[in-house]
Amino acid sequence: MQTESRCYPPYWWRPVALFLGLVWLCLIWISFALPASAQSVSCPSVAGTSSNGSGIYQRLDGTSCTVGSGGGDASGAGGAPAEGHFFTTTRQSGYYQIYFGVEPSSNVSDIGLSCAAGVSIRMGPMFFGNRGLVQINSSADIHECTLSYTVGGSDTRTIPVQISAPSGAAITMQATSFNLGGTPPDSTAPALVSASLSPTSAGRATEVVASASFDEDLAATPQMSLQGQAMVVTGSGTDWTGRVTLSETSFSDGAAALSIAGVVDAAGNAADTIASAASISIDVTGPSLTAATLTPSVISAGGQAVVTLTYDEALVSAPSVSLQGQAMAVTGSGTDWSAQVLVSAPDFSDGATSPSISVGGCSMANPITRCPRQGHSATVLMAPAGWPCWPCRAGQSLGRLP
Repeated sequence: MQTESRCYPPYWWRPVALFLGLVWLCLIWISFALPASAQSVSCPSVAGTSSNGSGIYQRLDGTSCTVGSGGGDASGAGGAPAEGHFFTTTRQSGYYQIYFGVEPSSNVSDIGLSCAAGVSIRMGPMFFGNRGLVQINSSADIHECTLSYTVGGSDTRTIPVQISAPSGAAITMQATSFNLGGTPPDSTAPALVSASLSPTSAGRATEVVASASFDEDLAATPQMSLQGQAMVVTGSGTDWTGRVTLSETSFSDGAAALSIAGVVDAAGNAADTIASAASISIDVTGPSLTAATLTPSVISAGGQAVVTLTYDEALVSAPSVSLQGQAMAVTGSGTDWSAQVLVSAPDFSDGATSPSISVGGCSMANPITRCPRQGHSATVLMAPAGWPCWPCRAGQSLGRLP
């Protein structure tokens, strides 16, 4: 008796086949659950004439964008599209009108239109169901506006329109590109909105703080530097702060410019380095003593010692002056100062001596601990009151008259 022979796959194949089947089902579910990939669409530019009442249009039907001459309502754009939107632009005296619409009316919602800052709106935007219009005053600038609407409750579209309409010249709708089912592709680098440095003038040991704001979030920390010295940068999104402390070894007197580099957004658009976003005045050099005199050259007991000082820049506080450790009374202002002290025993002793001079501050809020000294000597001769000096010249000893 002959038996029938059958061939079966290995046992281990069954769980593998089950796993592959589950993966296939998941892929099918994902394909239905996720929206279709955004379709990139480009609309070419179209130019009209300078005559009042003339018009041009851009019209999207499905994924096809057409342009041509014609203004007013949808009929001026070749009729309303079955699915999409249209813009008609009509020149008037001193302004132009954009009439726009979205189709099908039964499947669209949240229609809106906005224009960039600086666009001079004459009237609108106004909406009439799935239609609307806005009037814009003519100028030499390119006016940028954005039409937004939602299809089927989930497909939000953001459509740019750019128009050039200088007075007396042909009106032009610029070429644009956008995605259906998503936002337009970002090809614009971040722009600096504002930048400042505080304080506006600074000296050594002063912390300088830079603030910078951009028109969109940055994807990485920008680099900030002052007079070529790197700053410590913190922040996030559009707002960033840099800090650095001034020193005489790293900075020099004069104007200091804030440089900003490494500005990039999430789409990878990088801005050019901004070499001078803001500037301040720096003074990290202490005042120098340019002239000093100590008079008289020989000072006897009961005599007045006078020190005259001249600096290369104005001081904000009086210098400290002493002679043989004795403080002198200081008067003056700006760059010129004078100090006096009465020479008497036992505060002073015989011999050559020089004034000691220090300064606690100078112009432009530049704090310093000590300015350079410049030695000027005189001979102090201590004799009893009434004893004459003979022959009263420096370097000779005292003696009684015969």
